[in-house]
Amino acid sequence: MKIEKIGFDNSANKLFKIIDSGDHMYNKSDFIIIEKLLLTDTEEDKAGFKVFTYKDSLRFEILSFNSPCSQMIEWFIYKIKRCINDNKKSSTLLWYSQINGFSNILIERFDNCFNPYHFYRFRIEKDDINSNVDMKGLIARKCTEDMIDACIDVMEDLFTPFPDTPGSFRNDKQRITSDFLYERGGTTLFFKDSELIGFCGHKDGHITETCVRKEFQGKGYGEVIVRSVLKLIYESGCDAEITTGHYNQRAAALYQKVGFKKVYESIRVNL
Repeated sequence: MKIEKIGFDNSANKLFKIIDSGDHMYNKSDFIIIEKLLLTDTEEDKAGFKVFTYKDSLRFEILSFNSPCSQMIEWFIYKIKRCINDNKKSSTLLWYSQINGFSNILIERFDNCFNPYHFYRFRIEKDDINSNVDMKGLIARKCTEDMIDACIDVMEDLFTPFPDTPGSFRNDKQRITSDFLYERGGTTLFFKDSELIGFCGHKDGHITETCVRKEFQGKGYGEVIVRSVLKLIYESGCDAEITTGHYNQRAAALYQKVGFKKVYESIRVNL
């Protein structure tokens, strides 16, 4: 097995283009990359390994094309444990992702992991975005600060108690406000006859949330909302990305319907 150190400014490798695609979501002053490595077993079996700190959290990202070989798994376990010992932090997160298929074999080697979250990452290249949208009578408006509480109420209704605990969105109002009013994206609200139907937002092309109020679901509004925001992303010159929980097959089907393609499948756990 070959292990190769990747320079922090290297963007040529496909694995690290994918791994690094979400780095802009972090506050740069709290985000420190410790190490990035490329592991190669065969030409087809490669894995990217990245470890970084964010605030008082130690985080690992592993992205493999295929299920990792036993030698890679042993190396990952050794490296993760050593980094935990060398970097004392209040929490440790591990993301394992796989492009072709999915295997829990690495996660199962850790007997102290909890809070698993299984998800998919989808992507559309900007040139593949269809910017034609039938609004079905919906009116789109940019979110303003006075609408934040109404949006939080919708998220509390839709997403709690699973996967989030009740009150988690209200307690996270400062971060939500920053995301919803983000300069290079932000959230768009959709109304029909002055009534809020739902909303969707993005940060530099990464869709942050898609919400349709329960009483308006099943009427095709979710597709209208996502297509409308994809048009905004296209006009901003970005590619589009979105993450959705493994449990939410309905959302996954919607994203694929509007043109998203699955990049990888992942699981995130606390160690």
